[in-house]
Amino acid sequence: MNILNPHTDIFSATDIGLVRENNEDYFGVAQTPNEIVCIVCDGMGGHNGGEVASRIAVGSIAKYFETQECEDAKLALKNAFDFANQQIINEAKQNLNLRGMGTTACVLLIRGNCVWIAHVGDSRIYLFEARKKRLRRLTSDHSLVQVLVNQGIITEKMAATHPNKNQILKALGIKEDIKADISEKPILPSQNDIFLLCTDGLCSEVSDKAIEKILAKNVTLPEKSNLLMLAAKMTGGRDNITLELVKISYSTNS
Repeated sequence: MNILNPHTDIFSATDIGLVRENNEDYFGVAQTPNEIVCIVCDGMGGHNGGEVASRIAVGSIAKYFETQECEDAKLALKNAFDFANQQIINEAKQNLNLRGMGTTACVLLIRGNCVWIAHVGDSRIYLFEARKKRLRRLTSDHSLVQVLVNQGIITEKMAATHPNKNQILKALGIKEDIKADISEKPILPSQNDIFLLCTDGLCSEVSDKAIEKILAKNVTLPEKSNLLMLAAKMTGGRDNITLELVKISYSTNS
């Protein structure tokens, strides 16, 4: 467990799953002058391109917040995603084997009692509200099936087994201009609330309701992580599984 300040506990984990030969997910947690940054990425691309893209994204986003003054959190997140996107594109231009690589990314920026989020792709951020024992999905997937759900063409249940469920519409490294979804205003979590950042290796295998039940258990963050990993594997473990649990141990928010 990483305890970066007395108000926040963080536990991160990744697993190759039961089918894939390589783990193309990557994660990072950084204590920066702009406070805490949590990052989860799911890479894609042949010849280890996905693994390279996700590592570049995590490193670039962390580096941005470590080296830049970021008074405006929303603008900083935009710039960090733009910076990471360009680093992936530059690397692909220098190595033909990496052409076409890309990665999803979801980021949590914690500043005191305020939390900002941003994402591209279908990796997700959730908030488990401890008092209500309720899980809320904070991000909307940039995917074909999510568009179909939003248009009322298919249901969320149908989306889980749709043949094109892995077709994402946004990713870092795919084109020069990338527009991440960034929270318009900060999230104000209460004490003991838990943020979950994860790749689709978890959320495509385990329902939101099942995730909610696990996070509601009175066990430690590592134990919650192990239970989530086990749940993803028990339903197939068809993809790499990566998650970060961020518990707000103390908050002045009501």
